[in-house]
Amino acid sequence: MIFTFLCLFGVEGGGIEFIEKTVQLFEEAGAEVFIIELEAALSTRLARNQTENRLLHKFTKRDIAASEANLLETAEQYRTHSLPGELPYPNYLRLDTEGRSAADSADAICRHFNWSTRLVEQ
Repeated sequence: MIFTFLCLFGVEGGGIEFIEKTVQLFEEAGAEVFIIELEAALSTRLARNQTENRLLHKFTKRDIAASEANLLETAEQYRTHSLPGELPYPNYLRLDTEGRSAADSADAICRHFNWSTRLVEQ
């Protein structure tokens, strides 16, 4: 299972606690957990916010003005990337997606974890 969310680091209840609880839940059920932190420049995130795929699959992005305002406000008020050592998980990767397509990012993730199959179809 793969899911994504925006983590607000340094904010009580902002995400670290969610990550810890989620990892614990899945590990207790016998699952192996992989944490992949994606990062890109704000300008890139704003451009991606309006792509056809994102608008098709994320209904909250369809009001582009509101979605862009939310993205800008979040970037201004919160830290959305971890500090070194803040996510101390053995299966952790921080990946700069700047200039990468979704398929390129998926390939980089697969190479990092030595996975033989791509997780994202083109």
